[in-house]
Amino acid sequence: MVRETRPDEIGVSVSYLLPGTQFFNLVGAQLGPKKNWEDSDDLAMMFQGAYKSDFYRALRDALHAQVDGARDVELSALWGRVEALEKTSATANPTPLWTCC
Repeated sequence: MVRETRPDEIGVSVSYLLPGTQFFNLVGAQLGPKKNWEDSDDLAMMFQGAYKSDFYRALRDALHAQVDGARDVELSALWGRVEALEKTSATANPTPLWTCC
């Protein structure tokens, strides 16, 4: 989508918990020392997500480089890292964030 739409800017973050929301109630018990989005500016997962934090950081780096018009060689390396981490950084028991039907 980023390649097709070619945005001028992009922002990437992990989901942050807001007290009083259903999301907070779902994952609030998993919180460690970082209990608020203000405590975390490093894309560190605050709950058991689908992937480890390194995957999300690599994805952010690749997306920003794509938007900023990085050279093909650099993009290839960054997206290669995302693909490698996608295969190795999935978590065993991610928190289900929704229920279906």
